[in-house]
Formats: sequence, structure tokens, C-alpha cells
Amino acid sequence: MRCRQFILRHSPQDAQQDITRLNDFLHQIQVYAIQSARVEAGSWSILVFYEEATPGERSRSSQQPWGKLPEAPLTDEERTVYHRLRAWRARRAQLSGQPAELILNDTLLRTIARRHMSLNAASGLNLYGE
Repeated sequence: MRCRQFILRHSPQDAQQDITRLNDFLHQIQVYAIQSARVEAGSWSILVFYEEATPGERSRSSQQPWGKLPEAPLTDEERTVYHRLRAWRARRAQLSGQPAELILNDTLLRTIARRHMSLNAASGLNLYGE
């Protein structure tokens, strides 16, 4: 198993470039785990634990974008919670000056909505930093 570190910088322009670089890398490998932590001045450190993907695995990765695994649709109640979480995230992003995806991504928001979790309980999922 190998590990590679990525830094997602604070400014929206830099963050988008860094996210694109990270996603391009993720499409080329077989991911075992990802850990993140907030570091200096609002930047994020992302550790990717991976193995090199075989040619067949690479073609599957390119057909299926990272983080877009098929899943059951949200119920009406879950969809309401999800949209409230997105609005909360947008407000937090605006206040902090960070891209919304650095606060919580859509996959985690759907997980919270499905499990009817508080944000404090969601921190136990250990998918992202603080």
C-alpha cells in the first residue's frame, strides 16, 4: 500500500485547482482510505492510501466518477434534511470564505440525512477533519 499527500489551499481558485488535481489522481488508482485534517490557515491536508490500479480498474474508474457511486434515492423526509444541510453548508462556506465542499461534501450530507444524524454524531464517521 502506498500513501500520497495533497494540500487543498484556502482560496477558491487554488482550491478548485487542487480538487481537480486530487480527483485526477483518484481516477488512476485503487483507493483504500482517505484521511483529511485542517492545517495552517484553513488549508486541508488529504492523505490517500492506495495501490496502483490495473488497466481494467482504471477504465472502471474513468466510467464512474469518484464519490458518485449509485445509491438509492432519498425519501421525501431525507431530501428535506439534505437540502437544509446544503443551505447550512453554504452559510458556513460564505462565513469562512472556503469552498462548500471543503466543509462537507454532498456524499457525507446524504449520509447524515439518511441516518438522521446530528453533525456531532457524523464526526464519528471519520471521513473528514473537524
